[in-house]
Amino acid sequence: MLVNAPISGIEKLDFKAILNGQSVLDDKPIMYWQLSGPAFDDESIIPAGSYTVVADEKRGAVTLRTADGTTVAEGDLGIGVTTVAAKGSTPSVTGKITGVKVDFPCIEVSGTVTVTQGGHSVTVTATVKACLF
Repeated sequence: MLVNAPISGIEKLDFKAILNGQSVLDDKPIMYWQLSGPAFDDESIIPAGSYTVVADEKRGAVTLRTADGTTVAEGDLGIGVTTVAAKGSTPSVTGKITGVKVDFPCIEVSGTVTVTQGGHSVTVTATVKACLF
């Protein structure tokens, strides 16, 4: 089972700043992941559990952190800004885990969160990879 949930308040991102090329996701939690199943057993490099995905836009990186703040994996951050049909000013937030790849000794997990408001949409993608060696 893989669950992705956007962080509460992510819909308050400063769209104008992002459109102007300013960094707004520096050490910013963007989504929660709940990971479980055979690939995430107790012996796995990423054990089953709840994690926070934290973006660092300046480095173009994300970290996967446990509840106590320990980083268990790092990976690549992607940010896409698009213009969409305006549907009002109420923000809409969606998110999903887009993939899990187990290639021993590595596990790779990817997910997205999209915030849409007015005529703009910002999609943040995160891919973390952890290997035994």
